[in-house]
Parts: sequence; structure tokens; C-alpha cells
Amino acid sequence: MKLTTEEVRKALSVRGNVAVFSETPDYLVLLKSAGIPSAPLKSGKRSALEAVSAGFPEILSVKGKNAAEGGLIHRIDEETAGLLLVARTQDFYDQAQTAQKSGSFVKYYTAYCMTEAPRFIAANLPYTIESRFRPLGEKGAMVKPVFEGEATRADLKKAGSAVYRTTVLALEPIAHVIRARCSITAGFRHQVRSHLAATGYPVIGDALYGGQSGRDERVEESAEDERMLFFASGLELKEVGLSVKIAENVLDEIALRAIGL
Repeated sequence: MKLTTEEVRKALSVRGNVAVFSETPDYLVLLKSAGIPSAPLKSGKRSALEAVSAGFPEILSVKGKNAAEGGLIHRIDEETAGLLLVARTQDFYDQAQTAQKSGSFVKYYTAYCMTEAPRFIAANLPYTIESRFRPLGEKGAMVKPVFEGEATRADLKKAGSAVYRTTVLALEPIAHVIRARCSITAGFRHQVRSHLAATGYPVIGDALYGGQSGRDERVEESAEDERMLFFASGLELKEVGLSVKIAENVLDEIALRAIGL
């Protein structure tokens, strides 16, 4: 079973929505819209995992990072729409975790960006952005990339020791914005959004990292139209033959509607 293009479009258009994008006996690929967390929160807000667990109760029996997360392989941010991988069996969960540690579980992201004195251009692609991260802002709500050779002493002191990499695969003009396609293997909170903003490509609608609305000036903006144009658009785990992606034309349509075109 796999969602049709029209079903994907509808699922991503409603805040707080979750659907099963595809399924096998070993795993589910979930499609969540913006406005719903991947995993259960202390606040009690309904999560994508909980939303599908009634139909697939076995995902809660998998022993994962903690009892509440069950077979959830990875997370995406609450305001990020896109694909999540959830194990239905313990064997698949263990295999996926091994793949993550070895760097063979690839997550793809599609972002619609403004440009602000970019540090790299399409001619340089693929381009890998590499940094450590430090918390920033009230209660560490944001993260700041700490680039070796450029960071202040304070940044270096407060940054974690692990190095994270975002590979920018493509930068393509669409209307008056840029579609950036990126991939990661190991992920840190807000990694791709923060890396893009720090290198001159803030994601449209990303209030934390400086993305403007991107809307056509002739179109009146409303709270209903505001959204972050950032999508977890693909997953690849070659060891089990997993390769899924959201059709690019669907994401383009959503992005163009959001910016009033």
C-alpha cells in the first residue's frame, strides 16, 4: 500500500495530520504534516506515533530508545512536514539502528529558501556543510553551527564534540525562490535548517533561523497561509531495499501556494 499523489497533497495540506505513506510487514513509513510532533511529549500533545498506534499496536511493543517511542527510528521537528520510519518488528528496528550508526541510513530534505549572500552556489555542488553545534537563545531553543577556523572561543567552548554534515545536492530556482535538496546520515536538532541559514539560504517561514515569508508582495498574508517550507522528503536504507520519496511536483505546488504563486 502506498498513498497516491493526490492523497499525499491532501495529507500535507492539513496541520496536525498523519497518514501511512507506505507499509511492509517490517515497517511503516508515516507522512506527517506540520503541527504535530513525531514522538510523545511531556505536554501530552498527540504525536504522529500515537496517531497510528491504534491501527498498528505492534509498533509500541518494539523496544526502542524508550518505552514511549516504541519502534520510532528517528524524529523530525514538529513544524517539519514529511516522512518518518517506524519499525513493526524488533529485528527491523535493530537493523535500522545499526544502519544509522554506520551511516547507511540516508534522510533527504527539500527546502524552499531565500538567498542572503550565499557561501556556495550551484556550480559547487554537491557541497557538504560541516560543523559542531552549540545551544542558543532562551532555554536553548535554537542551535548555532560552530565552524572550525571561524568560531569564537565562547562558541568552541559551548559546542558539543560531535561533527555533523549536511550535503547540499541541488540548488534549483523555482519562481523567485531556491529549492534546496539536501541529505544527511547522522542528524542533530534543526541541523539542516540551521546549516542552510548559516550559509546564506534561510528556509522560507522559518521563524527561528531568519526565513522570511517569501510571499508575493501583491498577495495579502494571513496566519492560515504561514508555514515553514521545509520537508523531510525521502528515506533510503539500501540494506532492506527501502527507498521512498515525496514527489517533487507535490512539494513545489505546496510551496508556490504558500508564497502566493
